Amino acid sequence: MAKRKVGRPSKYNAELQSKFETIVDNWLKKENQSSKELFLEFTHLCGREQIAHKLGISRDSTYEFEKKHEKFSDTIKRWESKRNDCFYRLMPYFIKNPTLWIFLSKNFLGYSDRSEIMQKVDEIKTLNVKFVK
Repeated sequence: MAKRKVGRPSKYNAELQSKFETIVDNWLKKENQSSKELFLEFTHLCGREQIAHKLGISRDSTYEFEKKHEKFSDTIKRWESKRNDCFYRLMPYFIKNPTLWIFLSKNFLGYSDRSEIMQKVDEIKTLNVKFVK
């Protein structure tokens, strides 16, 4: 006996893939944009939520499709590269507000704050020295 597929069918199809490729290809095509135009265009497609909204799917679906479909995964990588390039081109405009730059870097580029505590081996030895008469 054959097993039935259970659940809703996937929304992924050739039309959705084509739409996504068109969005990525047309995004940020203009080279000589003013900083305001560049920033506005960046904010319209800077996150997965915006991509998902444009495609009519959920953000979780973008992750699912990225795992299952190689073409979708490649398009996601192209989109991320374009987004990161745009973000770096906007950097001179964030100089006046470094806090915003740091916040956006953490969210879009995956940067993080790390506190590393390192001690020299000599310092550790000096802590364990006992004085005996």
